[in-house]
Amino acid sequence: MENRRLQPKYSLTIKCLYIALQIANSILVFLTLVTLFISFPSLRVRLFPFAIALMTVVYLFLRNINYKICRLFGYHASPKLVDYGQTVSYDGITLPTFEKITENYKAIYQTRHVGFQSLFYFFFMALNAGLIAFYGFLAELIFLYAKINTQAAVYIYGLGGAVAIFLIIFIQIKLNKGLQKYFAKWFHLKVILMEHEQPIYAK
Repeated sequence: MENRRLQPKYSLTIKCLYIALQIANSILVFLTLVTLFISFPSLRVRLFPFAIALMTVVYLFLRNINYKICRLFGYHASPKLVDYGQTVSYDGITLPTFEKITENYKAIYQTRHVGFQSLFYFFFMALNAGLIAFYGFLAELIFLYAKINTQAAVYIYGLGGAVAIFLIIFIQIKLNKGLQKYFAKWFHLKVILMEHEQPIYAK
């Protein structure tokens, strides 16, 4: 991630469009989750890990569509994400920036392998949904444990769960980077471009 002052100028309209699309995406995911829990009230706790995994897939799928919508307006995501509102003690909000699609960029982008690019994104969604489901499983255990144990025990258990979640987040970052690296090796691909810190592959 980079500081936004180091980024090239780009359309404010596209930035606002992407943010609006992402807000709509988040609202849709939230409403779907609420609908799911209302429809199955007796299974709320049991469904939680699977529900948030499903919502992760939906969110990432719609986010990918949002990038494609921006592309229809003639802009592609920059290679790096940017921290907005960054201070010494606060990382800010991480968002992509967008650059005008040039003829040279378009020519390179058109050489991508659509099949392998789709397969990579499928693996990416599955990996992150699986890890999110594991987060949900930990939260479910803490919730159930809180019902039958003392406050001190719950505090200790919750602290252990929080440490475990931070560890899993670290593992998640490493696994995502590993997926990018080894996917190219597995299928003998080359990275021709980077958009929002994700590779675009070609044979």
